Amino acid sequence: MKILDPSSLIRTVDNLNNALFWNKAWESEVGDLAEWMGSRVGKDSGYAGSYAMTESDWGQEYHLFTGERISTGAGRAHTIAQEATRLMTILERQLGQTLEANRISRDRLTKQIFANEQYYESGTAEYCCATCSVAFWRSLNADVYPEHANDFDNALGTLRENRKPAGGWQRFPFYYTLLVLREKGSEDSSDEITHHLSSCERRLKLTAGKADAYSQRRAELLQRALAA
Repeated sequence: MKILDPSSLIRTVDNLNNALFWNKAWESEVGDLAEWMGSRVGKDSGYAGSYAMTESDWGQEYHLFTGERISTGAGRAHTIAQEATRLMTILERQLGQTLEANRISRDRLTKQIFANEQYYESGTAEYCCATCSVAFWRSLNADVYPEHANDFDNALGTLRENRKPAGGWQRFPFYYTLLVLREKGSEDSSDEITHHLSSCERRLKLTAGKADAYSQRRAELLQRALAA
């Protein structure tokens, strides 16, 4: 399946995330992806001048890779900006060079997030809403903001404080948060996952027999968490 969809940043981001998650080939499109995604920086409606959704994107629902729906305009704009910047950082590693569009996006997002005094005062590594924070943490994992990599320790502290007795977290989307913890792969992130394994087992049973893409991704993510 072709990854680049020049009519939609949402679908292009989802397609590339899907290829990376399932270890499918994508490298043959790296040049086209970098060029087209880079052209979305600074367009109207982009968050802080970062990657902007297309006009057709605004007319469709937006779901995170793990299926959670984002309904607010600001939430959509911010999460897609984080996701696109993260993926372009991965493309930069594949190409062995810095992409100017992604440098601009990083600089603009850095200024937007880290110039905010409240970010430092809270000590929670949260920015904007809970879901946007997880998208930001996913970027931290990918070294989008290398000088702030240690901020993920604060994110783990925030998740510990928001644990639900039966598993999962208050405010934070379960599957998207679990994905970020799995991608981090540190001892501390793995320790956080262990507190939610019973919930993972229950949720895995609920995904049995479901063939849609989001259910399949969730089932695979749960199985990876339980097998770790």
